[in-house]
Amino acid sequence: MDINSKKIDCSVVVSVFHEEECLIMFYESLSETLAALQISYEVVFVNDGSSDNSLQILKEIQLAGFKKTTIEYIAPERAAGKRKYSFLKLLRLSFAAISSFSKLPLQLGIFMGLFFSVFSIILIFFSFVMWITGNTFPGYTTLIIFMSAFAGIQLFITGLIGQYISYVFDEVKGRPMYIVDEIYRYEDNK
Repeated sequence: MDINSKKIDCSVVVSVFHEEECLIMFYESLSETLAALQISYEVVFVNDGSSDNSLQILKEIQLAGFKKTTIEYIAPERAAGKRKYSFLKLLRLSFAAISSFSKLPLQLGIFMGLFFSVFSIILIFFSFVMWITGNTFPGYTTLIIFMSAFAGIQLFITGLIGQYISYVFDEVKGRPMYIVDEIYRYEDNK
């Protein structure tokens, strides 16, 4: 791999957590696979807080990069060691991934509020029909109307707050709106 090459065709990002037993073997295998593709590449190892010698091994390898892509990969049996992520850790990781790249969890209140508002209108209409026909208990119509309308309004406002939080979230992340890969300059030949 030529580190000084201008264009990198492929970047591989690898999460490392207590992998000292098979890290070098993994790196060698990955390097052979990427070299066989005959493309320029980089491998980025991310140490996820290993307390073993993984960090020292990574310092020996010393790779870093910015761009990334996805490569289809069929994982073979683990050569050594055991799985380090528990179900709870994987659940936290997946929630972080979902909430980091999507505003949907924060905006869910808007959709739920609209749904309950429409449901509230249908329920209000039904309650009035029941009240006119005399098939209700005393106070039932008033209670249903206020509870359903209030729930819809409350969820909708919670969704609006979620929308504002999503805007703040985007600003706090500080991610660029776009990444410039190449710059083409126009030169006037006059």
